[in-house]
Amino acid sequence: NFEKEFQEHVVNYFVREYDSGRTPHPCLACNDKIKFDFLLRRAMFLEADYIATGHYARLDRSSSGVKLLRGVDSGKDQSYVLFTLNQPELQKLLFPVGEYTKKEIRSLALEGSLPVADKPDSQEICFIPSGNYREFLQERIKARPGSFVDTSGKVLGDHPGIQFFTIGQRRRLGLKNNGLEPKFVLKIDNQTNEITLGEESELYRKRFSFKNLSLTHESYRSEVIDIFARIRYKAEESQATAFFNEDSGIVEFKDPQRAITPGQPVVFYKGEELLGGGIIENVLDDGPSLKQSKMLTTV
Repeated sequence: NFEKEFQEHVVNYFVREYDSGRTPHPCLACNDKIKFDFLLRRAMFLEADYIATGHYARLDRSSSGVKLLRGVDSGKDQSYVLFTLNQPELQKLLFPVGEYTKKEIRSLALEGSLPVADKPDSQEICFIPSGNYREFLQERIKARPGSFVDTSGKVLGDHPGIQFFTIGQRRRLGLKNNGLEPKFVLKIDNQTNEITLGEESELYRKRFSFKNLSLTHESYRSEVIDIFARIRYKAEESQATAFFNEDSGIVEFKDPQRAITPGQPVVFYKGEELLGGGIIENVLDDGPSLKQSKMLTTV
């Protein structure tokens, strides 16, 4: 029973991140801490050879190690939330459904008379069955009202608390439009409690720092590497250059990306293989190309 661990490492983490003005990914925390830390260690204690999960991802085993690949079903691929896995963990895992599409898995479940054969896909956060995460947070975080400001610092109005907002948000801001262009959340400052609003075009940026770098194989660690990066679960990968420090780094996309969001994972791919990833920390101003700049020792 990992109820206490789930509360601390998933639910409490979720609340802390929103309270800090960041947007967490609770499924990532659940995979990293519950399934592939506590559960895996318990399985090894019980002398299990492997643990198998229902993730839509694939493993390619060879004498040089295990590669983590996308699932066959591109629409259900879950490799994005598995980037924290390392070689010792990958050696002990099985992803049997990753070689099938979701439709094929449902057919197999039906053939086996399994009760989950026609179970709807989960759309909500598992510990918030109502789907109302604002209400969930309101019950757990003390309200700290603050100000909406524009990019020049002019106050536009008041907000009930930074925990109710995320980068790129347009709806439910509580501001009167007064015939002006819609405003979007550009930045959330947990020090001043200010939320900066602006035009949608201002959401598009190319560069950001990240922390908690994790690589599926240490041989992938390189000072500067060309990769395809994904910054949210349902987003497409985009061409980028990444600079790796020991446990952090900087990513620069070839083309600007919409609503790069602190707290969300950034995941690195080369072809079908997931190389690793990290957690988005800060959106940075554009500057010299990463390949040309020698000023990347601090993030």
